Amino acid sequence: MNAQKIGEFIKEQRKIKSLTQKELADIINCTDKAVSRWETGRGIPEVSLLLPLSKALDVTVNELLSGERIEEEKLLEKTEEVIIATINDSNKKQGSLKKYIFALVCIIQFMVVYVTPATAQPGDEMGVIFFLFLGTMVTSFVLGITPISFKIKLLFALVVIGLFIPSVFILPFYVVDFEMFALYVPVLLIITLGFIAIGTGLNSLVRFAISKLKR
Repeated sequence: MNAQKIGEFIKEQRKIKSLTQKELADIINCTDKAVSRWETGRGIPEVSLLLPLSKALDVTVNELLSGERIEEEKLLEKTEEVIIATINDSNKKQGSLKKYIFALVCIIQFMVVYVTPATAQPGDEMGVIFFLFLGTMVTSFVLGITPISFKIKLLFALVVIGLFIPSVFILPFYVVDFEMFALYVPVLLIITLGFIAIGTGLNSLVRFAISKLKR
């Protein structure tokens, strides 16, 4: 949807009704700052305000979201365009949210792998390893319950190993040897994939239960 076009349409229809931004805001129960934001193309009305705003301006919701008056014979075509635009906007927002979630989980995993060993004291070896495994369980499970696609979730296993291997050479806490790689790398992979699967399964189970309850 074109926020600038919608804003200009709102402003035009408001002036036709001889309303100030404050008067329009009072009618639809919002702030005049919100109306100003819409009219300058810096945002669009919330879903809950679409119907009262369209009534206040004496336009249809389709016309409001299209940013123009719609002739009756073109109503169906414009309705389809608005629906498609709304779906595209929703998909873009969901895609951005999923990227942020994945990035946040990766940052937390980085802290799990690097921060604790870097601040560990001599004799804390078992505690650090325990925290490494426990932290990886938590991040993997959290990622698993998110709506991110399973293929993207599996990439997290590569992130975990990709973070761990350099840490062995960078941090003085670790003593580099073949036995360490032979043990820790497979264990981390199993933990990561296992808890991603558990989280994903739980997410699917909850969604299935909710769909059943709605019926």
